[in-house]
This record gives sequence, structure tokens and C-alpha cells, in this order.
Amino acid sequence: MIVRNTLDEVPTTIYRPAIVVGDSRTGETQKFDGPYYLLRAISRLRGQPLPQIGRGDAPFNVVPVDFVVHAIAAARADADVVGRTLHLVDPDPMSSAQLMRLLAREYAGREPSYRIPPAVIEQSLRFRPIRSLLGGTPRQSIVYLNHPVSFDTTNADALRRRAGLEAPVFGDYAANIVRFFKENERAIA
Repeated sequence: MIVRNTLDEVPTTIYRPAIVVGDSRTGETQKFDGPYYLLRAISRLRGQPLPQIGRGDAPFNVVPVDFVVHAIAAARADADVVGRTLHLVDPDPMSSAQLMRLLAREYAGREPSYRIPPAVIEQSLRFRPIRSLLGGTPRQSIVYLNHPVSFDTTNADALRRRAGLEAPVFGDYAANIVRFFKENERAIA
């Protein structure tokens, strides 16, 4: 008796979104992690100098939830993506430093004025008072601010073009993310 692997016959596409944030139009989200930890830190440091946490040159890739939903819906009807991996990311992400500056300007009207090295902040986050001061930021999140990762967006870019989807650019919708965060900040504290 020959047993065939039926999974080879199942049409499969792998979806790999970046860090997912709120809706690009409304900012709405149910999940306040990723860059929201930076907003929490900015909020807690009212009136104090703001730090640039970690390396400034590492790309920090985020995508709005509505882009992820639209891309998956488009891929579902696109036979060319079967058997492929789709990196649902910003093909030209901003750096961690750019992201922090943008969030700080949107939230507090000012920018970071000094830098804390990654190793120092990661070790400091072992202590509850420091984590609390920085809005509950977990130690492991520092890796995302400092990891020089890039994604092959060839397959996702082709899908986007065929489906007429725009690439998400964080600067275009950051104000909506920050506004929603501010409106709901007390509920998530």
C-alpha cells in the first residue's frame, strides 16, 4: 500500500505580516504592544527628556491591520500566490530612530534628546520600576528595536500591484495610531 502525503495537494500560501498595529484610518486596535510600548514610555515621561532607546539605524517594520486583512483577502483570490510566502510588510520601513521621533512628535510635540544603548536598556528592564517607568516594556521587545532585519517583498509586491493595494507607510497613518492610543490610554494603563 502506497501512502500519499495529501498535504502536498493542499494549496498553501504563507502570510508573514510585520508587527501589526491599528487600522490606518481609525487607529483602532485591541492590542497595544510593539510600538505602543514606545508610546507608553513617552506618556510616562511627560515633561522629562525623552530617550532614543537602542540603535537608531535598525529598521522597525510595522503594518496596519487593515492592510493585512486586504492583502490576505486579495491573495485568497489570486492563484499566483499559491505555494509562495508573502511578507506583508512595509517594503521601505523607517528606522527605529525615525519611528521613535515620529511617535514622540505626534504624542508629545518633541523628540528624543539622548540615546540609551541597547544593552543598558535591556538590562535595566529586568527591574520592575524601570519597566513601569517605560510603560511596561518587556525586555524582549528591545530586540525588535535593534535587529537589522529585512524582508523579501517580491511576492507581496506583485500581489499588491495586481490587487491595486498601496504599500503601507507608517508616517502616513501614525497620527491616527497616536490619536487612538491617547483616546484609550487610561483603559490600557
